[in-house]
Amino acid sequence: MAKSKSSKSKPQSTLTKADLVGAGCPEVLGRGILLHPRTFSTGSYGFSSNAKIVGEVNGQPVTYQVGVNVIGYHTNPTNALAKGKTPALSKDEFEAKTVGLLVAFDDCVTELYKHQGKPSKQGSINFFVNGKANIVIDGKTLQCSVNMNVTACGSANLPDAIEVQAE
Repeated sequence: MAKSKSSKSKPQSTLTKADLVGAGCPEVLGRGILLHPRTFSTGSYGFSSNAKIVGEVNGQPVTYQVGVNVIGYHTNPTNALAKGKTPALSKDEFEAKTVGLLVAFDDCVTELYKHQGKPSKQGSINFFVNGKANIVIDGKTLQCSVNMNVTACGSANLPDAIEVQAE
């Protein structure tokens, strides 16, 4: 027996890109984001995570992709020495002390600055968040910068605005 297609159609979203930008960046704290240790291609080390969170705009659920990098200040040995700075932890110490370590994003952030959303080259609405964090590893505080990109999933397919037709 052949399966028939459901006559139910997916309800059309009435959200626009302007709605997403107007609503601002969703709250990222309190979402249970866990950071994993990482050595970046620059030689710096810190923590990173990718997560999906759900927010609400105009009463409709919106899924956001969140990418977070928490990079230790002066952890790139070449740059740190050139600036006369000494990292709180050497790369070897960092790698040895962070094996299997997960850090709760909420527990380490000290400052967050949310910036106005704007369309990417692909048309998705993105929000950039930066700030500062302190992560204690083996009794030593690693001061870090926070760089976060929050993208509204599927927003590239939304209209810029809904045209209202006069009657």
